[in-house]
Amino acid sequence: MRPLLVLCLFSALFLACSETPTVEVPKSPSDVLLSETKRLTPVMRSSMEGVYVVHDGAGVFGDRVVLKWSYTVAENLIDTSFYLSVFSGRDVGYFILEGGTLDSVFLFSGYWRKMVNTETGIANFAISMSHGGRQLFQKNPVIGKDSIVFTGEFGTGQSLPNQMVKFTYERPLDQTRKFAVIAHRGGGRTSDLLPAAENSVEMILFTPRLGSNSIEIDVRFTKDGVPILYHDGELNSRLTQKTGLVGPIEEYTYPQLQAFVRLIHGERIPTFQQALDVAL
Repeated sequence: MRPLLVLCLFSALFLACSETPTVEVPKSPSDVLLSETKRLTPVMRSSMEGVYVVHDGAGVFGDRVVLKWSYTVAENLIDTSFYLSVFSGRDVGYFILEGGTLDSVFLFSGYWRKMVNTETGIANFAISMSHGGRQLFQKNPVIGKDSIVFTGEFGTGQSLPNQMVKFTYERPLDQTRKFAVIAHRGGGRTSDLLPAAENSVEMILFTPRLGSNSIEIDVRFTKDGVPILYHDGELNSRLTQKTGLVGPIEEYTYPQLQAFVRLIHGERIPTFQQALDVAL
């Protein structure tokens, strides 16, 4: 019996270690405060974009970050949300922030993440009048080195922010080069531990927050000839929740996949047309 027990123990450990970790995106309590702010103008947003030097939080996020505004359009094609994406060179880290003005202050709230692990937390920032706010309120802002300072705090997990971080403007983004930021597998791989499954409608809607303006997708045909988004050749636990269904994706009809299969975060496998509807 001893060899059998060892085999069972090894199998249990393997299954436990092979489970895909999850990342729960924290919700900032400051979002209530942001509801009272006014939306930033296009000039304000574009003037903030650039390369910033990191102070106080350099040990966590590296010595420099890039700030770039992005937006998403709701499925009704009317409502547009703007996000300040902050990209860190250390551990593939990023911030996703929303912001606005309240009286004479710029306020930002959101979360940070590192894509090499499950580290995440709440983050809040402000720009005061004396550290860039005055310039940003001008019709034609003149932005130079050290003219904009994001002062904030970040936390770990769902805990309130309690560690200082500061970004100081260094230089603008290179406007002479026009290029596309193409997001892999509809916006990100399952292994990136993003809040939506790869090649899903939800991922296509999420990926602009990471600064992408183009997407790459994987298209396969079902047994009844419907083009769908799916990367691997077979149904498997890497991409789908456990249902007992196995085998090549082409052996199942579209109604069967819709009825019995859910992607790793519970989404349905989308058709190519559904992907086009939200991407274009």
